[in-house]
Amino acid sequence: MKNIFTLFAAVAASFSAFAQTDISVTNIYYNETSTGEYMTNNAGPVNIEWTNLGDPINAGDTVFIFIQINGATLTAPGFLAPAGGYATGAVDTFNYQASTALPQATFASRLNNLRLLANQSTSIGGTPIGPNREIKAFVQLYRVGAGGVADVDANPANDTGSVSFNLVDGDFSATNLEVVSGNVNANDEIVIGETIDTVSFVWSNLSPLTHYEYSTTVEANIAGNLDTLGLALPRRQDPYGSFTGFFEGTGGNNTLTINIGIDPALLPTSTVGTFDICFRSLYAADADSTNDQVCKTFTVIDSTSTGLNDVVAEAQNIFMQNDLIIVEGVSRNQNVTVTNVAGQVVYTGVLNEGRNEIALNENTGLYIVQTEEQTTKVVKR
Repeated sequence: MKNIFTLFAAVAASFSAFAQTDISVTNIYYNETSTGEYMTNNAGPVNIEWTNLGDPINAGDTVFIFIQINGATLTAPGFLAPAGGYATGAVDTFNYQASTALPQATFASRLNNLRLLANQSTSIGGTPIGPNREIKAFVQLYRVGAGGVADVDANPANDTGSVSFNLVDGDFSATNLEVVSGNVNANDEIVIGETIDTVSFVWSNLSPLTHYEYSTTVEANIAGNLDTLGLALPRRQDPYGSFTGFFEGTGGNNTLTINIGIDPALLPTSTVGTFDICFRSLYAADADSTNDQVCKTFTVIDSTSTGLNDVVAEAQNIFMQNDLIIVEGVSRNQNVTVTNVAGQVVYTGVLNEGRNEIALNENTGLYIVQTEEQTTKVVKR
């Protein structure tokens, strides 16, 4: 009997040697709304806050965090404890995010994992959209010289934390299609042989939820010619860190003006007629498909035609030449105004019949020239 008690004592002593390790997952932060909603098809961040409740963790020891979404385990990210390690009671936050600081391979891997995180429905729920999603995080410590074996944790019950959320549709809209540069008059008419160089439209996030993604996808329809464009979203920053794509919802900076160059070969400007330029947001699972597309119809006219198009057929030709705004083809004396993109008037005057030159002593940028017959955008370079 004495030998049995001795054996028990040895086992207890062995366990106490490992009982120095006690890591607790104290919080999981996932950028959902106060109602626990998160936008599907996102690559959003997850932050895991953990606390060292055991003995100090040495510099060079490895902390592994296993992340599980609805029963699907992502690649376990590991990191080495920094110089000084982690003292007893130290609290740290692991940021699992598609950060711009990551190497490209790691960035791509995390981006795919985070997109999976926003769509996984393997065990909880059963549809791409709906309630009862869950993220779990489990933390383990591997000490230097431990032969690749995790320390036995004194209290395994606190090693795991979780957060629940509901997946909901996003809602993105395309509006305000405008010509940025090109020979188009105020009536969206273009003379045979002329072209449109650049157009813009406004892309808006109409959801209250933030949209995290490296890029967005837009379908371009240029006079019936379809193309799919991948547009990189601007880098922004929030409490979770820095992201390559970060697009706030309503209540924040939720609109982007997107400029797109037009291939003149796609425009049917060699014959009189009409054509459309359209852009459509291709975000999957959009809550309102009726606002996804914006279009504008343009009319090609013959400069030698007569009748209703005579005034436009003799349209003024307005363009930049060095620091001069050139206005040609003025048929009568008329007023002219030049404004910048902020709406400030930088020049007013009177045009004479024929050719006119306006000295633009302003900074480089986009300017709007408005005469009594047409409005044209010019770019000072």
